[in-house]
Amino acid sequence: QHAHTTTYIPTQAPDGVAFPETTAEVQETVSACAAHRVPVIAFGVGSSLEGHTNAPGGGISLDMSRMNRILAVN
Repeated sequence: QHAHTTTYIPTQAPDGVAFPETTAEVQETVSACAAHRVPVIAFGVGSSLEGHTNAPGGGISLDMSRMNRILAVN
């Protein structure tokens, strides 16, 4: 589910998927990936037709689906 496309590009799955529930968990994941030079692929609802959820260099898919509260509206 975290790597797909409807184009000629083949599916390229990430090495892992993180499901953060707080901003702090997002920060921890991104910091750890940066420290180890691991790519991070943002994942919303997976509606990409162009393949931007693919992970051609491996990495971690950061699935934001569990962050489902509105904190502020400006």
